[in-house]
Amino acid sequence: MRRRCGGQSGPRGGGRGTFPLLPLPSGPPRSRPAYPHRRGDAHQQLHDLGAGLHRDIRHRGALAGLRPPPPGGGHPGLPEEGKALRRHPRGVGSPLGTLKDEAIVLHAHDLGEADRIVSLITAGHGLRRAVVKGVKRTASRFGARLEPFTHLKVMLHEGRNLDTVTQADTIRSHARLRADYEKFLCGEAMLEMAERSLREHQVVPRFFDLLRVSLGVLEGEAGDCGLLLAAFQLKACAIMGYRPHLERCLHCGREAPAGHWRLDLAEGGIACAGCAGDSPHALNLSAPVLELMRRLLGSEMAAVSRFDEPHHLVLETLRVSFAYAENVLEQRLRSRQIVMRHLEERLRGKDPSGNPGTT
Repeated sequence: MRRRCGGQSGPRGGGRGTFPLLPLPSGPPRSRPAYPHRRGDAHQQLHDLGAGLHRDIRHRGALAGLRPPPPGGGHPGLPEEGKALRRHPRGVGSPLGTLKDEAIVLHAHDLGEADRIVSLITAGHGLRRAVVKGVKRTASRFGARLEPFTHLKVMLHEGRNLDTVTQADTIRSHARLRADYEKFLCGEAMLEMAERSLREHQVVPRFFDLLRVSLGVLEGEAGDCGLLLAAFQLKACAIMGYRPHLERCLHCGREAPAGHWRLDLAEGGIACAGCAGDSPHALNLSAPVLELMRRLLGSEMAAVSRFDEPHHLVLETLRVSFAYAENVLEQRLRSRQIVMRHLEERLRGKDPSGNPGTT
């Protein structure tokens, strides 16, 4: 039904009757209340209202985590009025930038047909994992510079998950470690210890220096490889804050006399026979092993290479250092079994292939 001017209404073309028209309101039309969120149908209105509340809650939550405003007004961490927010420039200090550092290659494995992923311990940026693109191609500019043991200067482009190696210059390749089987085994054990000890991007400059010096000494002509490995493991635990307490009993405080003691792995130090009891976490220590462990912790790696100790004593000390390191790391070291088997066979007078050797 349509309302027509003239005061009459009814269906077009006639009908069964006429209906009186209601009078139109006089004056200006009433203004409807303004609701900014009312646009469209009811579902759209509810959606817009909820979005506004969500933005308000997020805004309040973000401000709640900031420090209180200074006396002069404003808020720390927020730009001053009239100044726009700026993106952090890429480069030093930015989440995704380029860094230059010294590094030692710990581990490498293939990625696809031409690329490789390497684990690096750096002097100033901790443990890094990076992609080396095209390294397996014949014309690769990296060649064999990114193999385990290599000490190099490296340039990395930081990524969200993996970095990318953009430049690498060799400082020392440690090629002789790969040529000697026993040195290679002990060197691999050092690399594994370093990789397992650090979290990604954890910066421990002393650990990098220890590994760099230890690989250099291990590559030299002198020194017992097993003794150098035991010294490295004990020193690495000390750098991480787990230096074994070898001077007196941890429980009663009695100084360690000559005789047999026990190394309590759970407590990180020696215990006398009365205090250790039958703890499943304690290892028997003879007086020579205990004394040798003290000397290893108190000597530089270059000095350790000049130690002249019986091979059976070195083997027993290395067995203790492996057990202590695994307890600190709370995981097994893959290198333990093959290193210990090789040194035990050398003690029996034959090399790993079964041929007679020298002790």
